[in-house]
Amino acid sequence: MLHAWLAEHELGDEALKALADVFHKNSDTGLLYGRWGGEEFLLIAPENVTYAEFVDLLENIRKQIEGLSLKSGGMIVKFTISIGAATYKKGMTSEKLVNSADDRLYAAKESGRNKVVYE
Repeated sequence: MLHAWLAEHELGDEALKALADVFHKNSDTGLLYGRWGGEEFLLIAPENVTYAEFVDLLENIRKQIEGLSLKSGGMIVKFTISIGAATYKKGMTSEKLVNSADDRLYAAKESGRNKVVYE
């Protein structure tokens, strides 16, 4: 049982590293990224990127992650990502902005996963 747990834990670590690699490859646009907790990440676009450009970048990231595969115990494991996007509006608190993105994340998960929800 311990062996199975360790293998699953190692696979989770490898998945996190693969995600970070994809985010890093897209950071030349000025994208800021960090782990928010558990399996959630926060991606922030610079001010000079429009919301439409940011949504396009997120869709590109989603496709890159969808194309990844990891090897574990002789099996190939593929994974996907669900993304909720939000845009800052004048006077909005950071908490409200994150909550808006989080609401859209849950909408993405509830409507079939592996998508970007931005409205």
